[in-house]
Amino acid sequence: MSRALNLSNFPPSAEVIGFSARDHYPDIVFTREMLHPPGHSRRSESTRDVMVPVTESLPKRILAIFMELGLLEALGEATQSESRFVARAATYLQMIGRRFKQYWQSYPCELSMDLVAKHSQTRNWQKSTIRCLSWHPLCFKLAVATIDDTVRIFTRNPGVTPILRSSLQKAVTCLAWRPYTGGELAIGCQSGVLIWSVDPTSQITRPLSQ
Repeated sequence: MSRALNLSNFPPSAEVIGFSARDHYPDIVFTREMLHPPGHSRRSESTRDVMVPVTESLPKRILAIFMELGLLEALGEATQSESRFVARAATYLQMIGRRFKQYWQSYPCELSMDLVAKHSQTRNWQKSTIRCLSWHPLCFKLAVATIDDTVRIFTRNPGVTPILRSSLQKAVTCLAWRPYTGGELAIGCQSGVLIWSVDPTSQITRPLSQ
């Protein structure tokens, strides 16, 4: 069990209150059952747990992998084709795609994650249970991003904890509340920036845009 209680980054309005009032701030506890390793939400793992196994045709598998993981991974699946022509063509195109990617991509994905871990304010970012957190500047809300790329919103009501989760939300690096609004949160991650509109009465919320 990992236990984290952060009282160092309060909203500005919290500085004028006494220390006894800080006892009402949330005591955050994460258990192993609440967290999942990175990549748990991918199709290859999640669908095995919730879907009945079926035999899909190669074109369907290629299309599904292309939509979720990208072109190179889809070409990798195409190399498993029984047709020699299709397998050879996919292997050749995959080789060209990898060389093109290495030429145009300044920082490979692995190096990018290493750079994030190096410059992150969170110590041992890659293995830390809590990746980052952010207090709302005007009201009592605390957003906490965990290692499973899930963001939870803690408020004065312990019975409702909205959970922000998306397939695009991978490698969360930073959080920021929109000023002068009660429920809009920006989440910086590997895919870009996701803008969430947080419903305080709902457990699961969907992103507003990205």
